[in-house]
Amino acid sequence: MSDVVVNDPGVASQIDIRSCVCEVEASRESAISQWVDDVILINGLSTSLMRGDHDVTVAQMLVAQMVGSTENYYRTVFADLANTCPWVARNVAADSIPFAAVRTFASGKAGYGLVEGVLFSSRGVISAQMKRFTKYRVNDDSTLGKAINAFDSVCAIRHAAVHWSGRFDTRAHGALQIDVLSKTQYGVSLDLRAIQDSLAACDFLVRTSNQVLFDHTLKRWLDEGYLGPDVSQADNRARCQALSAMFAEKRLKSVVTKRITESVDAV
Repeated sequence: MSDVVVNDPGVASQIDIRSCVCEVEASRESAISQWVDDVILINGLSTSLMRGDHDVTVAQMLVAQMVGSTENYYRTVFADLANTCPWVARNVAADSIPFAAVRTFASGKAGYGLVEGVLFSSRGVISAQMKRFTKYRVNDDSTLGKAINAFDSVCAIRHAAVHWSGRFDTRAHGALQIDVLSKTQYGVSLDLRAIQDSLAACDFLVRTSNQVLFDHTLKRWLDEGYLGPDVSQADNRARCQALSAMFAEKRLKSVVTKRITESVDAV
């Protein structure tokens, strides 16, 4: 080490991550219900905190949170489908999961092992995982395809905010189709409107995905006779409740269960 001091050395400190560990209860709410709770929180924080000198820092934190919450929706819904839907379980039956997932996640929740390490914020991953779990193919020109494309832009903003202190790297330049290169560097300028537009893009994606996955799953259950006249009334009722538990917002759960039952009775 040289004799030239270029900065204050600071104070050496250690953190034991075990001091931050506590028991958590797995959420019993659907993926969409967890998302709605997060939207309310993020929206409230954006309107209450973005009013001062630290708006840029707060905005970067909020965009990171909304992308993380979007990824949580997909991890939860795909894990729930793998744990509940027999056809999804068959689709991923040959996929490997970490052995530790059987011990890490609550009983009956090993499906989370299937999405460990999956980055839903990376381009193309949402469509690929939909195909993997449900065999549903996303058309780029569909409402869902366009929603995914809008989310990719939010992810580019999040990547710049988290990894580059708000500046864009080459990946973001490509995603946002910024062609004026080698002249200046570009970055994000996040005000309240930009944050709320980003949150709206995430919200539309999650809600569209949830409806598409529900419709696809219900149709498959009906087509394959997992629901319908050849199933006992008790099994129909239990399976309708399971489908509602996976996809319905908590305030709509009873209504959704009733409507699913009516759809089954109409077959």
